[in-house]
Amino acid sequence: MSRVVFSTWRDEFVDNRGKPSDQWSESGFKLPETYDGDTKSKAFIGWDGVAIFDEDIDAVELASQYAAQYQEYSEACGRCAPGRWGGRILYDLLDKIARGEGTHDDVAHLKEVSETMMATSKCEIGKTVPKPILDLMEHYKEQFDTCIDAQQPSKHYGGDTSYIAKVTAPCTDMCPAHVDIPAYIEGVRDMIFTDSLAATRQTMPLAHTCGRVCPHPCEDACRRANLDEPISIMELKRLGADYETDHALPWQ
Repeated sequence: MSRVVFSTWRDEFVDNRGKPSDQWSESGFKLPETYDGDTKSKAFIGWDGVAIFDEDIDAVELASQYAAQYQEYSEACGRCAPGRWGGRILYDLLDKIARGEGTHDDVAHLKEVSETMMATSKCEIGKTVPKPILDLMEHYKEQFDTCIDAQQPSKHYGGDTSYIAKVTAPCTDMCPAHVDIPAYIEGVRDMIFTDSLAATRQTMPLAHTCGRVCPHPCEDACRRANLDEPISIMELKRLGADYETDHALPWQ
């Protein structure tokens, strides 16, 4: 349970704005209300929504900073056009609005690009990144409208707020070795088994062994379970290692 001002995390909807603090509803999820010890978080934004802990949050800059972090990742990836160019467009438009130079047409374009990314991106990161942005645009619409109608920067734009970013996935977070699971699964899917093995060995060298005896806590967090059942993440891990052995390839 977490005390939040507002949350759409994992399709939960909590909105305590304008309510006395003793009447607030709590989130059903344990969200990161603090970081680096006892430092209070103002907001948490990620693949499955957004949680706001501070009523004075700048939703426009929050969306812009989130898009900026994704844009850096998407340009490094480049595996699909919607994910790569969509990330660039999201950031450019959100930063334009946050600077006080945006238009309502930019908002419409943001929604269009977001829907395209969610429908056509190659990976789950590209598909899910737009969700919290759309949530902020819908539920903090007045902040976006103020920036556009008054042609003024968002209320904390260019301030001293710090943003801590981490590109990850639920399965990777659950992995004790923090293996880049989406990357090695993509290698298997594309039948580029050397890439799959290289992704595993970035943080965990024992791909042969771990692909057979790992207790696979990652599968407990697999988002595929939302549709049917988790992917066999542990078994997929061994494919790259077995390919290396079967083809007598040198250690990568």
